[in-house]
Amino acid sequence: MPLTDYLSGLVWFGLGMGALATATTLVTRRRLAGLPGEARALAIFLVATTVLFLMYVIPLALGVLTRATPVVTGLLLCLAVWALLPHAPAEAAVDVPPAPRSGAASWVVASVAVAAAAIALLAYTGAVALLPFGQVDVVNFHLPIVARWIQTGSLWQIDQFLVYQAQGNYPHTGDLVHLAAVLPWRDEFAVRYVALPFVAATGVAVHALARELGAPAASSMTYGAVVVTLPTVIVSNLDFELTDAIMYATFATGALFLARHVRSRGRTDLVLAGLGLGLAFGVKWYAVSAVGVAVLVWIVGMVFARRPWRRVLWDAARLMAIVAALGGIWLVRNWVESGNPVFPVRVRVFGTTVFDAPFDVFRHLAGFSLFDYADNPSILRRYAWPAFNHTLGLAWLVLVGGCLLAVGGSLGRAWRRVDRRVAGVVACAVLIAIAYAATPYSALGGKGVPAQIDANTRYVVPALLLAAAATAWAAGRLGRAGILIDLLGLAAVVDGIRRAHGPIEAKHVAAAVLALGVGTVVVWWLRNRTGRRTHGRRLVHATAAAA
Repeated sequence: MPLTDYLSGLVWFGLGMGALATATTLVTRRRLAGLPGEARALAIFLVATTVLFLMYVIPLALGVLTRATPVVTGLLLCLAVWALLPHAPAEAAVDVPPAPRSGAASWVVASVAVAAAAIALLAYTGAVALLPFGQVDVVNFHLPIVARWIQTGSLWQIDQFLVYQAQGNYPHTGDLVHLAAVLPWRDEFAVRYVALPFVAATGVAVHALARELGAPAASSMTYGAVVVTLPTVIVSNLDFELTDAIMYATFATGALFLARHVRSRGRTDLVLAGLGLGLAFGVKWYAVSAVGVAVLVWIVGMVFARRPWRRVLWDAARLMAIVAALGGIWLVRNWVESGNPVFPVRVRVFGTTVFDAPFDVFRHLAGFSLFDYADNPSILRRYAWPAFNHTLGLAWLVLVGGCLLAVGGSLGRAWRRVDRRVAGVVACAVLIAIAYAATPYSALGGKGVPAQIDANTRYVVPALLLAAAATAWAAGRLGRAGILIDLLGLAAVVDGIRRAHGPIEAKHVAAAVLALGVGTVVVWWLRNRTGRRTHGRRLVHATAAAA
C-alpha cells in the first residue's frame, strides 16, 4: 500500500473513531455515571460497539455507503444524543452480593493465569499479524461480502460465493465490524487486529459476571482467563479472524447486565442487556438460539421470583424490542431479498408452510447434528471426544465439573436470591449446550463420518462462558478447597495455550511481555497519580486492563 493511501485511510479512520468516541462519551456521562467499576467499563464497551454498528448499518441500509458516510452518521448520532438524551438521575444503589475473600494462594494463581493469557493473546496476534488470510470462511464469504458492500454501497443484496450454501443470508453484524477496519483504507490488513479487544472483553465480562453472582475476585479472574485461552477462541478469532469473538463479548456482557437487572431491577441494566444480546443476535445463527435461551431463562427466573407479571411482561417486551432493533436487520434483509427471514430453512407451522425454501443439498449431505448420533455412542467416542479435546482443551471438562458443583451449591442453600441466579446461569449454560448439540452442522461431515466436528465446536462457547462464571462461584463455596478449582483453571489456561500455540516464536513472546510491562507501568503510574492506593490486587487488574 502506498504511503499516501495509508495516511488518507488513517485520516478517515481517525475521523470515524473520533465521532464514535464523542457519541460514546456523551452517552456515558448522561446515562452510565452510576455504574461501578467493571460494569461501567463493559457498559462503555457495549455503547461504543452499538455506535459503531449504527455508523455503518445506517448508510448500508440507505444504500449510500462511502468512506465519508459513516463519519457523517457518527456526527449525526452525536448531535442526536446531545439534543435528545437527557441526563438521567443515578439509579438507587443495591446491595452487592456477598463474596468470600480470596486467599494469597488464589491471588498467585490468578496473577499467573491472567499474565499467561495476556502474553499468549498478544504474542499470537503478533505472530499472525502479517500472514495472509487462508481460512475457507474468511476468504470465501466474510471478506468478499465486505468487499461487495464497499462496491455497491448497500446491504440489499445476497452475495453468495459457494454453491449449495447460504452464507449470503447469514447475520452479518460481525462483518460490519470488519467493514469498519477495511473501508477507511479499502484494504484488509487491519482486520488482523479486530478480534483482540473483543476476546479481551469476553474475559472481563466473564470475570464481572462471576463477581456479580458472588464469586471470589481471584477465582473470577482465573476463569476469565480460562475462556479467552480456549483453543477454538484463540485460533478461530486471532488466526482465522472469524467474527465469533464479537458474539462472545457482546453475549457475555449482555448476560452480565441481565443478571444485574434481576438484582437491581434498574432500567439501565435492562437496556444494556438488550444492547449486548441484540448485537450478539446479529453475529451468527447459533447466537440466535443462545440469545433466545438467555431471554427465556431470564423471564422464567423473574416469574419464579414472583415479580409482578405486568412488570415482567413490560420488561420482556422492552428487552426483545431492543434485541430485534439491533439484530433483526438481517432477517428483514433476508425476507426482502430471499422471501424468507431464516433462509435456507423452511418454516412450517401446524403443517402449513409459512416461509418456503428450496431443498438444502449441503445440509442433507453434511449438515448433521450431534443429536443425530445420540443413539450411536461409538461414533461420538471416535469423532466428538477427540474434537472437543483438541478445540476446547482441558477447559471443557473443568467447566462441566464446575457446573455440577455450582448446581449442588445453589440447591443446597435453600434457593436464596443469589443462589437462584447461579442456578439460572447454570440452566442457561445447559440449555445452550443442548441447543448446540441439536444445531445442524455441529456434527459436520458425511453420514456416519462427522470428521469435522472440530470446525464448529465454537458454537458451544457461549455455554462455556456462563459455565466459567458458575465455576468461579463454586470455588468460593468450597472454602480452602476452592484453591483446587483455581489450580484446575490455571491448568486449563496452560493447556489451552499449549494446544493453540500456532506460529508463536520467542520474539513474539518477548514483544508481548515488553508491551504488557510498559502498559502495566503506565496504568500503575496513572493510578498513583490520581492518589489511589495500589496493591497486589490492583496490579493484577492493571495487567488485565493493559492486555
